[in-house]
Amino acid sequence: QVAKNRLLQSQIHPHVLFNALNGLAELVHKDARAAETAIRHLSDLLRRILVASEHMRLPLGEERMIVADYLALESIRLGNRLRVTWEWDENLDTIEVPPLLLQPLVENAIKHGIAPSIPGGDLILRARAKDGAIFLEVWNSGKPFPIHGNSSGAGIGVKNLRSRLALHFG
Repeated sequence: QVAKNRLLQSQIHPHVLFNALNGLAELVHKDARAAETAIRHLSDLLRRILVASEHMRLPLGEERMIVADYLALESIRLGNRLRVTWEWDENLDTIEVPPLLLQPLVENAIKHGIAPSIPGGDLILRARAKDGAIFLEVWNSGKPFPIHGNSSGAGIGVKNLRSRLALHFG
């Protein structure tokens, strides 16, 4: 189980890195100073991901910080086209979850829902407890992502996430 978890987690790391680097490449041509700031955020993000990859689970608060680092990068690139709202119960931050649980969902929300839209869009991140369960939600105002030849409607990141959730929680 540990080996399978490490394999699944390792598939996410390059995906996050490549998307962040693509955003940086775009930014270098637009605003060199912003690109420098973004590189610092990328360094923080990668440091957190490396630490997270050493664990089967990590506190939800650390997952929130990984997402915040990623959003800092995207905010530099997208500017006021990305509007983020956190509806996050910080009392849940000590609950342990599989690493990089929300990251792929946030990445997809921006890549497919917000970035393609000329005016951009809203991203809402929610964490709440209800009736003994924890609810985590990533919502964006973009159009639903069209499914082309993929019966499950899931890309690599979402399939990976489903596999990791099944591994941890059955």
